[in-house]
Amino acid sequence: MNPGRIGIGVTSAALLFALLFTGAITVAQGDNLLTDADFEEPFVDFTGDGHVLVPPGWTPWWVDNVEDCYGYRPNFEASSLVHSGSQSVMYWTQYQSYTAGLYQTVEVPNNARVRFTIYGRAIGNSESPDATSSSPDAVTQMRIGIDPTGGTDWNAPTVQWSDFQSPMDDFVEFSLEATAQGSQVTVFTYSHPQYCVARNDTYWDNASLVVATEEEAQPTAEPEQGGGTGIEAVPPRPDGSIVHTVRQGDTLWAIAATYGVTVDQIRELNGLTGNIISVGQELLIRPPTEESPAEEEQEEPPPPTTPPQQAGAETAGVTVTGPGMDVETPTTGRLCVLAYLDSDENQARDPGEELLGGVVFTLEGESGQAGTYQTMGVGEPHCFEELEPGTYVLRTQSVGYRATTPSPLTMTIKAGQTWSVEYGAVPEGEDEEATTFILPPEQTATLWRFGISLLGAILAMSMMMGIGIALLVFVVRRRLQL
Repeated sequence: MNPGRIGIGVTSAALLFALLFTGAITVAQGDNLLTDADFEEPFVDFTGDGHVLVPPGWTPWWVDNVEDCYGYRPNFEASSLVHSGSQSVMYWTQYQSYTAGLYQTVEVPNNARVRFTIYGRAIGNSESPDATSSSPDAVTQMRIGIDPTGGTDWNAPTVQWSDFQSPMDDFVEFSLEATAQGSQVTVFTYSHPQYCVARNDTYWDNASLVVATEEEAQPTAEPEQGGGTGIEAVPPRPDGSIVHTVRQGDTLWAIAATYGVTVDQIRELNGLTGNIISVGQELLIRPPTEESPAEEEQEEPPPPTTPPQQAGAETAGVTVTGPGMDVETPTTGRLCVLAYLDSDENQARDPGEELLGGVVFTLEGESGQAGTYQTMGVGEPHCFEELEPGTYVLRTQSVGYRATTPSPLTMTIKAGQTWSVEYGAVPEGEDEEATTFILPPEQTATLWRFGISLLGAILAMSMMMGIGIALLVFVVRRRLQL
């Protein structure tokens, strides 16, 4: 036997053993690790019904939670609208909204720093499903994510997300870096049209996942708290409660992991029925605790300074709060809104009255439109943040519903104030309570006298007419006898 061949065989076996048991993968810098990164290969029928056609190597995901016109599964297919090449991947609905995307799990070198890049575009048009451009007020929230553990749950706390963008009518680059925690990572795309318009399209093209060089790698600050969730835990308030303000990229799972509670606990404390939360929403993580004996012995603090009561602050469904415990003096205010089904039409949201989706809030300031939002019926209120002090008009539009609370509302928002508006409505055409008018006794007696007089006059006229007719008949007969 040739010793040279034996040596080569032993060396090859050793290398194979090392690869199998260390999971090492050699990748040249700049190599694209994704399968069908440009979406040029023939698409695969994922569900077998012809409505979910996806590129090979990619898996579709969507939130299946239909509420009014939200939470629908979109149609996935190839598109000729591209950033480059001959086709892109798109998903779309008509007169519906969705929360959906694609993901792919990839083998990478152990603990490598990787960069995910892709181009995204959206079209949202309220006039026609055949429109080729977006309406001025169309908004589709898009972002990309990386799970450095290789997990495939888009809503897992381990997923790191990019900032949101809304690239209406133009392809825009999305880019994100993360450090693998092992030899696998999963990349995600995400999109959510804000309104249920005639055409809601999302397009993705020219994706890449590469190992970042040391020179190219962008350092990422490690979170101070939160166990790797990327969310910084806030300290308890003086009363012992903990309130977390939702930021872009936050999920219920990540928030729960940050504070060491369960998702169900957060849902129960905040009256949530689903998993959808909105930026700026305040979530109660821990309710206030009982006062300690030391706190009870302290002298009662002076009453806090509150803003003067303004016109409209006592309007049904409207509350106003002043500045909180901020050290810095706030320079802006905010407005938080929600819509609910006011079943008893008492202009107040009672326990059991559900949130209402499909209501459009439009906020107009002194310099023009300050924002617009369409309710989803879950995870609300929604807050318009960083509003400059001034006068605002809040208008509502709810197709098929009749308002039970005042609308529109005019308000003067001051720095540090938070206005909360709860808009109540009921379906149009519901029977309203019949209104019974009861006249006072004096008016009733007058009507009786008038009625008797009128009846007597009618009887007198009838008698006179009868006598006249009888005389006429008598005269005619006498003349005929003559």
